[in-house]
Amino acid sequence: MIADRQIFAGLVPDERANDFAYTVAALIRTARIALESSDTGGTSEAVKLGSIALTLEVAEEMQAVVIDGTEEHERARGMGFWTKEAGHEAA
Repeated sequence: MIADRQIFAGLVPDERANDFAYTVAALIRTARIALESSDTGGTSEAVKLGSIALTLEVAEEMQAVVIDGTEEHERARGMGFWTKEAGHEAA
């Protein structure tokens, strides 16, 4: 993996999750459009595919922040997996 989670170290996930969710969607959309395009923009196919891969790797790491933030939100409110009915105590 080219990108790693350390690029987002120090962020508070539950403060960034919402913004990152929209950014992840845009990055994935951009990668999809690039894959569907027959134009390489003057670069080689390998460069195009490498750029798409990096874009998706960054999106994946951002999505991990979204997941962590969502889990923190649910845990703090006793929702989802953290409901008392699920056998877990809310934080």
